Amino acid sequence: MEYRFEPMDVDSAREILSWTYRGPYTLYNVRPGDDDDPIGSFLTPESPYFALRDEAATLVGYCCFGVEATVPGHGYEYGDDALDVGVGMRPDLTGKGQGTVVAQQVFAFARDRYRPARLRVTVASFNARARSLVEKLGFVDVGGFVRDEDGTEFVVYLREATTEF
Repeated sequence: MEYRFEPMDVDSAREILSWTYRGPYTLYNVRPGDDDDPIGSFLTPESPYFALRDEAATLVGYCCFGVEATVPGHGYEYGDDALDVGVGMRPDLTGKGQGTVVAQQVFAFARDRYRPARLRVTVASFNARARSLVEKLGFVDVGGFVRDEDGTEFVVYLREATTEF
């Protein structure tokens, strides 16, 4: 399946903000108070968000780049030696084998659009599916940290952007 990448718009941002993840994945839910303007944060030109749509134009996920793809609230220094990439899938699509194709297309999109030398992703340490996926795609664990506000552990992965996914 080939996904389309579209600049984030208000309607797509509202739909994403309504998504509800269950169990430990509630970490990915945006809650009131997380941001003064959660819709506006999806529309920030400095770190663009993109909606991912399938052939039927249905919103299936999103991606973001730069500072929006990092995790605040700790002492980890991301540095500027790689492009940070964030990916989210609609909750009812997770765990159904689509993650690899989505991730491959997001990383290829990032490589083609921004031309970074390296890509970096940050994954919650409990998210075994996401960790396995990025490792399968050639990302290497380069460290981690614990977020101060809630004690959640994260793992940071890095890989060269010049090779195929």
